[in-house]
Amino acid sequence: TRGARVGSYFYSFGWGDGIDVWNVGDIDHPQSAGHLDILTLGGRHAAGLGTTNLLLQTDTDLMHTIDIRTPGKPRRTATGWIPAGVDARDVAMYRGKQVLVQPNYGLTINDAVTLAPLARFEARAPFSLEDRSFEQVDVVGDRAYLAAWGAGVFAVDLTNPKAPKELGS
Repeated sequence: TRGARVGSYFYSFGWGDGIDVWNVGDIDHPQSAGHLDILTLGGRHAAGLGTTNLLLQTDTDLMHTIDIRTPGKPRRTATGWIPAGVDARDVAMYRGKQVLVQPNYGLTINDAVTLAPLARFEARAPFSLEDRSFEQVDVVGDRAYLAAWGAGVFAVDLTNPKAPKELGS
């Protein structure tokens, strides 16, 4: 797990779902202060933006802005998608677009020149980094075959590049 300290509070995240808030005003006696249910799988980096917001980046290509003005009751105010991902592992071409393997959820289909994401496919795999470690892709016809380190091979229909669909695993 990871975390970020803002003032007297520590926000922990990264392994399971959510952000746990700890009051560390007395470092010898940290106390649970709150929780936010939000997808933080693969959360590795966070930065406090003053004392009002926390910016959290995950390895699932999400960037969350969290309002922390009331530390015990954090709330998500925005979620964005990091273009081209944070750690693409492999690439293939499909109809002039790039298919990028994203290690912790599946793939994106991107503009070949700008890498702007056009679609995101998240495989139905267990929510653990070990099971969701996608490493390679091969495109054959209108199908992408994704190899996941801990969960096997996934077949994805690319016929509609703006809405890829899982065919099976």
